[in-house]
Amino acid sequence: MFRSKTFIIFLCAFALLCSFYGDSYANSSEAFMSLPFGHMWTRTKLRMERSGAVTIAEKRGESLTMKGMFENREALFSFNFVSKKGLSSKTVNVSSIGNPQDDRALYDVLKMAFENRFGRGQERSMVGAGNSIALRSQWSPDQHTSIVLSYNPNTKRFSDNLAVDSPIRLSYVTSRWSN
Repeated sequence: MFRSKTFIIFLCAFALLCSFYGDSYANSSEAFMSLPFGHMWTRTKLRMERSGAVTIAEKRGESLTMKGMFENREALFSFNFVSKKGLSSKTVNVSSIGNPQDDRALYDVLKMAFENRFGRGQERSMVGAGNSIALRSQWSPDQHTSIVLSYNPNTKRFSDNLAVDSPIRLSYVTSRWSN
């Protein structure tokens, strides 16, 4: 008898969890983070679409801009490609959820994850719009790769231009094919 009640409770919890996730947006952060340099344009687009991102602008083989979700926040993903070489840079601009403390917490968590993986980065503060302090951290995991994470507390909560009005921006760039 105990096992059947436990099983029924488990099924109810599972059904509730499935209904909750069924109504939420897909999250493209894992797909974005796992895309390696050299990944081809069509495969990049397909991987991001499977994660729920939608294409906004594209120039086949050269660039791709998509809108999706990054850690349950609206995000704008931008990808640049080098002909016959593949993905050369990727950037995500993450929107605010309206609470500067939560935006800063996401920046701090991302920064801590990069520091755990690549060591202490170069962090510096900059004066942003309205004399606010913006933060920028940079890592160079190898001689060709640069990772930049930035946080700007003075951004609009609702904006049609995430490329400008996003508190968090994460960019990966390789110089491997620039020679």
